[in-house]
Amino acid sequence: MARTVQRIALVWLAFVLALVVVQILVPQQSGFLELTTVFEPFILLSGLVAAPLALLGGSRAGVILSVLLVGLALLRWLPGWLSLPPATTADRLTVAAWNIEAGARGGQRAVGGVQDVGVDLLGLEELQPQMSDALLADEAITARFPYRVLAPDDSVYGIGLLSRFRIIEQSASNRPTFLRALVDLPGSERPLAVFVVHPLPARIDSVAGLPVSLDPSYRDADLDYMRAQIDIDLGAGRPVLVLGDLNTTERELAYADFSTGLRDAHLDAGFGPGLTWRPDELKSLPLGVLRIDYVFSSPDLVARSSEVSCNGLSDHCLVLAGF
Repeated sequence: MARTVQRIALVWLAFVLALVVVQILVPQQSGFLELTTVFEPFILLSGLVAAPLALLGGSRAGVILSVLLVGLALLRWLPGWLSLPPATTADRLTVAAWNIEAGARGGQRAVGGVQDVGVDLLGLEELQPQMSDALLADEAITARFPYRVLAPDDSVYGIGLLSRFRIIEQSASNRPTFLRALVDLPGSERPLAVFVVHPLPARIDSVAGLPVSLDPSYRDADLDYMRAQIDIDLGAGRPVLVLGDLNTTERELAYADFSTGLRDAHLDAGFGPGLTWRPDELKSLPLGVLRIDYVFSSPDLVARSSEVSCNGLSDHCLVLAGF
């Protein structure tokens, strides 16, 4: 029996190693390999769990495969997890992004999640009319954020921006879910271009109830459109901030395409995996299982702090950053 368990573990370790190497060397935009890329951390974790079983009886193959797997996991994850703030100076600008999650008790959850967030700019996704109304009716929130761009929607396509600083230009769209605002920052010669984005999620195709493939075509089309709008402000030499739920993990080609030329606040100044989303069944946990919510900036804006805050009011955690 032990020999059989060891062989199964060896086969699984070899499969996990081969799969991750293929993901790195031959990344795919869609299909089965793209699906496994999204859930790569859990696939690697399953290999690490299987490693002790592969070592039964002092198997040399088990030792080699286990060492390779641990080394690959460290090379793959430690660089992003161990980024540290570049300096200890005070933040001049603080921002946050939060997907409130469309659904029941939206107004109550929106107010509960926003009232304790002490930032200068707050991007909101899945903003529904009852959420927008509740935020506008709360005197403390409107006093803290006297300027705003709100484009609520009955479904998941609503979006908004709350600001302490004057907004001098604004535009918003529900489909694609995207807004742009020029914010007049005190002491700055140039206005800040702020984008809040929420592309459609990729579609998971399944067979007999089991996920087998990922189709991100609609999401990627949204991302391409949004990035083209961002590039206009980058080309004009304006400082840029991008806040939102990208429905994209940092391992996917879509993340690389969208973030080229931008700084990821978590990679600049975060610590740990920065996980931001978990299914509803787990949203009482103080952490996420995937990182799909981000704060990006133009190269001239360097994050000095970045953290994730999970309040249990949504399936998404807040992403906060200071610049």
